[in-house]
Amino acid sequence: MKTIRISLFVALCLFIGTQSFANTIDENTRTLRKEVARMIDAPDMESYGVSETYVFVNFTISENNEIVVLEVVADNEDLSQFVFQSLNNRKLKASTEDMQAGTEYNLKIAFRAEA
Repeated sequence: MKTIRISLFVALCLFIGTQSFANTIDENTRTLRKEVARMIDAPDMESYGVSETYVFVNFTISENNEIVVLEVVADNEDLSQFVFQSLNNRKLKASTEDMQAGTEYNLKIAFRAEA
């Protein structure tokens, strides 16, 4: 019985420890993600020769509240260029008071062709 109590206590400590290190997204980052996602129009995936893919965007926010795209990583170069042109130097509407200019953000965007 004592062994079971010790085992449950250790399991509880491990659970609490892993939950405290979980990566939580604050409300400002969530708002930023939504706004950036809305800036990208749905591309015609068939014209790019893919039906489903992911694009990774690395960007900062300038002092003028504009997105400065640093890097776009995608399987398809045309799709990468499309995302770059859709986001680079676009002004954000959301308040970025709590976000420092020059901070890098990484965003993973999923693209799927409509069936």
